[in-house]
Amino acid sequence: MFTTEIADKVVDGFNFEKILNHMISTEWKWQIKGELKIPTLNDLKATATYLTTSLALSNAEIGSMMGSGGFMVYVIKTNDGLGKGMILTFQLASSSEFIKNF
Repeated sequence: MFTTEIADKVVDGFNFEKILNHMISTEWKWQIKGELKIPTLNDLKATATYLTTSLALSNAEIGSMMGSGGFMVYVIKTNDGLGKGMILTFQLASSSEFIKNF
């Protein structure tokens, strides 16, 4: 079971300044309190904290994910296969392909 301590550690290890600089340079805006504007560093941290904490408290299973505003939080299996972990990313682009009946 996850705790909010794990969610806090994930957020604490994230480089929000890098994301903010990108958002400023591309004029990437969020809807904040009824107004379109570039989020502040505090806005970014608050969103990431909300997502990681919500997923942690939901007792999410491996493969669960949650996202908003470019942020994605994933619950993954640990490398040793004995536990689960949490990853916080900021998505700019993605692609996937699936193989059936392999």
